[in-house]
Order: sequence, then structure tokens, then C-alpha cells
Amino acid sequence: MSLISCTRSTAGRRWFFLLVLILAPLLLASAGAEVAIPPLTARVTDLTNTLNPQQRDALEQKLAAFEAAKGSQIAVLIVPTTQPEAIEQYSIRVVEQWKLGRKAVDDGALLLVAKDDRKMRLEVGRGLEGAVPDAVAKRITADIIAPYFKKGDFAGGISAGVERLIKVVEGEPLPEPAGKSQPSRPVVVLGLVVVTAFVAMVVGGFLRARLGLFGCAAGCTVLAGAAGGAVWAIPGVAAFWGIFLAICVFILGLIGGALGGDGGSGRGYSWGWLGRFGVSAALGGVLGGAAWGFTQAEVAVIFFAIGGFFLGVLSGGSSSGRGWSGSSSGSSSGGGFSGGGGDFGGGGASSSW
Repeated sequence: MSLISCTRSTAGRRWFFLLVLILAPLLLASAGAEVAIPPLTARVTDLTNTLNPQQRDALEQKLAAFEAAKGSQIAVLIVPTTQPEAIEQYSIRVVEQWKLGRKAVDDGALLLVAKDDRKMRLEVGRGLEGAVPDAVAKRITADIIAPYFKKGDFAGGISAGVERLIKVVEGEPLPEPAGKSQPSRPVVVLGLVVVTAFVAMVVGGFLRARLGLFGCAAGCTVLAGAAGGAVWAIPGVAAFWGIFLAICVFILGLIGGALGGDGGSGRGYSWGWLGRFGVSAALGGVLGGAAWGFTQAEVAVIFFAIGGFFLGVLSGGSSSGRGWSGSSSGSSSGGGFSGGGGDFGGGGASSSW
């Protein structure tokens, strides 16, 4: 009996160790499994049903309106837990997959809430680290959001934190959203060309009559610098457009100076020529606007604006032209929400409640 008992005991041990060898990798894999990252389909993703539909929709609309006005993307993610990962590691994985913010601007932000862990983190993109440094992110999470969470008011805490984050980002000089800024640049510049066309030619003619050729050139240079600097100072307008307008104003001033010096009579220049250049400038503006409406290309705007101006000059300024009305209308597909390719460098802050 002792031999049989020993044999059974040995066989049992072998089966036990074999079972451990089979189950150990499965247990280790289960213990080290990472929490899955949900797909990005909306600005607010709640995997815990903490927010009711009305609260979620209100927050979604607020973030969508902010993105349309500023261009930055802010998203909210609520998960039960990030364990076994630290919230910082999970947050980085989320933003790397979602790619919030515009590409090359990197102006995305993520508010991550791990409800069961009682932890949260505000992750900010590289382009927002100046406006939202770690200290500011810490104040938003610890001083604004956490007091609400301690009282069980998750919707109020998230809304208050998002409101504060929006106000901070609004003060940051970021590129305008594509659908908002691009149409305004050629419109602003071409409008200023039309307005300053008369001013430049009148000033040029006056300076040529009073100060001669060099005085006219110097005055036109000052006028061109002032006009270009004024355009450059407009928020969201690139320096290129200031340079473009400055060149146009300088050339128009010299043309006005040349007309002002004709005949040596000192009576100034012909009003017929003044009207011709005014009509030509307007024609250039119309053609440039039409080119933008059809092509959305800045090169086309410049080409057609300059071509229209000289066309009016060469034709005597008498062509009325039916013209076009160029407009740019941006429309979103409305087929969900996706990241814009922004980059994150680990900036932000974590808090608990």
C-alpha cells in the first residue's frame, strides 16, 4: 500500500507542476495586459456612463465650437481604470493613437479620468506647453476639477476644467483654423490694395511735384512700409502678405509720381489716368477673389490680381467686365471626429481626489 500511495503521490505532483507550467504564462499575460484604447469617434468618450446624454452632448458641442473658433482639439476620456499601467503611461498611449491637435501645430489636449482609480491627468500637446505648462495643468486638475470630484459631481468638474482650459488656450497666439483664416488673407490684402491704390498714386504725384524723383521714391518707401506693417500686424495674416502689399503700394506710388511729373506743368496728373488705375485695381481684386473661390491657392490669387490690374491699365480702364464673385465655404463632413495629427511630448499634470 505504501508503494502504491507513493506512486500516486509522485504522479499527482507531476500533474500539478505540469498544470502550473501551462497556466503560469496565461496568468502572467493576464496580469500584465494593457487596457485597450477606445477608437476616437467623438470629443467626449465615456466608458463608465458617468455622464448622461445631455451632459455629454453639451460638452461635445462646447468643444466643437471651440475647435471651430480656435483650431485646437480638446478631448475628454473617462475610463474605469488604467491599471496595471500608471495613468501617465496610459495617457501617452492614448494621445499617440488619437493624435489630437493640428499637424505641425500640435495644439491638442486630453483630459483623462480614471474613475475607479480616483486619478485624472491633463495631457497637452507640444504646441500648448507654453500656454499650459505643467504648473497650470496641475492647477486645473487639482484646484478646479478635484473639488467637484470629491463631492461626486463629475459632470460639473469636467465642465469647469474644460472651461478653464479653453480660456487659457484662447490667449495663445495660434494659427487660425483653416476654414476661417485662409479666405480672409487674400480678401484683406486685395481690399487694402484697392483702397491704397488711390492713396499711393496721389501721394506719389504730390511728392514728385514737390520733391522730385528721389523725394517721391523715399515717400513711396515709407508709405509701402506702413501699409505692409499694418497688414503684418493683423492676427492670423502671414508676413508674406505684408510684403506683397508693400511692393504693390511702392509700385503704384512710383506710377503716380510718374504721372504727376508729366508735362512739367505742375498741375498734377490726369484724372482720367487716376480713374483708369482705380478701375484696374478693382478689376484685379475681383479676379483675385474669383481665383481664390475656385482654386483656394494663394499663388492663383496673386497671379490673377496682378494680371487683372495690368489688363485694366492696358485696356484703358474701360472694360466693365461682368466679373465673378469668389467665395470660400468650408463644410465639415460630420462623419465623426478624428485627430488632426498633433504631437505630444509628455507635458501636463496628474492629480487624484
